[in-house]
Amino acid sequence: MADSTTTIVGLLNVPGAFAGLPDECPGADKPMNAAIKDIKDTAPPAAESGFAPFRPFEKSAAEALPEFPKDVLPDTLKNIAETLSQFAETDYALAAVPALANCAVAVGRKFLVSPKPGWNEPLNLYALSAAVTGEGKSTVMKWLNRPLADFQREWNREHAAVVEDYRDRLEVTEAEIKVTKDKIAKGKASLDDLSILTERRRELERNPERPLCLFVQDCTPEELERLLSDNGETMSVICDEGGIMETLTGGRYKDGVNLECLLNGFTGGTVQTNRVGRKAVCLENPCLNINIMCQPVTVQDLISNVTFNRRGLTGRFLYAFPPSKGGKRTGKAPEPNAEAVDAYNELIRFLLSAGKDEPRVIPFSTDSNSLFFETIFAEKEALLRELDPEDPFRGWAARMHGHAARLAGVLHVCKYGKDADMVPIWTDTLKEGMTLTRYFKAHAEYAFSMSGASMPESERDARYIWKRIRENGQAKVAKRDLNRLCQRFKRAEEMDAGLNELAIRGYIRTLTNGGGRGRPPVTIEVNPEALKEN
Repeated sequence: MADSTTTIVGLLNVPGAFAGLPDECPGADKPMNAAIKDIKDTAPPAAESGFAPFRPFEKSAAEALPEFPKDVLPDTLKNIAETLSQFAETDYALAAVPALANCAVAVGRKFLVSPKPGWNEPLNLYALSAAVTGEGKSTVMKWLNRPLADFQREWNREHAAVVEDYRDRLEVTEAEIKVTKDKIAKGKASLDDLSILTERRRELERNPERPLCLFVQDCTPEELERLLSDNGETMSVICDEGGIMETLTGGRYKDGVNLECLLNGFTGGTVQTNRVGRKAVCLENPCLNINIMCQPVTVQDLISNVTFNRRGLTGRFLYAFPPSKGGKRTGKAPEPNAEAVDAYNELIRFLLSAGKDEPRVIPFSTDSNSLFFETIFAEKEALLRELDPEDPFRGWAARMHGHAARLAGVLHVCKYGKDADMVPIWTDTLKEGMTLTRYFKAHAEYAFSMSGASMPESERDARYIWKRIRENGQAKVAKRDLNRLCQRFKRAEEMDAGLNELAIRGYIRTLTNGGGRGRPPVTIEVNPEALKEN
């Protein structure tokens, strides 16, 4: 009803909208005819063009999102994002964001960044790139994940004998412990014998030799804890179709979920779990990376979850909403540039091989320290002053400076590799990290608005109809033909609110062709001025 009232009130201001009304309508009483005459007398006359003054739609929040800042990336990442986005005919960000996140996967827990003494920030990232079906997510991710999968496969092949020997020694020790317990019960062995075997098992468990597992595509939070425990407390979730996000938001975990692993895997906090029927897990300093592509509705489900917001999970992600290239592709894009692919593969392998010792600390330079707190930290504080305490976006805003430090750290390691801790983070790298953070801030604001922001239904319909009119490319179109183009509407009458909105804004005017029997056919005429709009 609100949309209908708005449309009627709006039509009263459309020049010439009521010019075709007769002075009297047959069957109408005197008050009705007086009202018709009053409308005709008070409504503005038709403009010379016959259209209402053109008032274009404001850009939607998604259309106003900033483009990915290409210049901040090192050449290797810039080139791989460029060639893969061209090959998949998708937006640059859909390749750049996961490429950057995969660098964080390769860095793992090898380095920490220190904006000031006493504050060490890990370099793992939670990245969430949202795009609808058919945008090339799988194509891009396949190329980006190849060096990770190749490194993992080659490492496991080279260390297969060592891993098998470790497994055999552990199994033999377990068997000996079982036999010794039976002998103790029969008085044929002592507790000292059992203690020797138990200590041998502990020693084996303290220095395990297991197959290398760099990433998984999907798992439950409980399985993720085990994977972290079995892989030196370092693990990544990489998926091009939602993965663990779909698991968390899709039903089983919607109301109650164990988030400790996801929360502390980001910060490096302790995870201690003891469940009936499961082996106890203790993670002292977990490092979890998440690099996921998903549908926008998955982001909406994530943001809409009160528990996820309250616990701070949603504030840990870097969100990106690359614009769609659907309908604009040619299918003739060349294969990815071999040099760009080889350089990216070499970078990932180089970062994976940069050492496995205790994390090394990368300090900020003196100038970077000042710049950090005078700019991005101050921006974060100003933003927190503006936000309502209950605003879900506040959780992301509170981590804004931390995101900047991590991004600067990842860029720094990409530049200096295994020697990254020998060079402080200079101001140029910090500025690049802050530029990326502001890009992700705009996209995060959009992500958090998705759960509650909406436009009137008449405007949504009008935007949809106008898109179909532009695609049709004709100056005039019969309403019945337009209805065939606009498959959202089962009947032509369902388009009326959207068509009226377009008429009010001067995009179109409707022409009724008289003569003949029955309902007169309606033609939609397009305003040439509206067609000039980008």
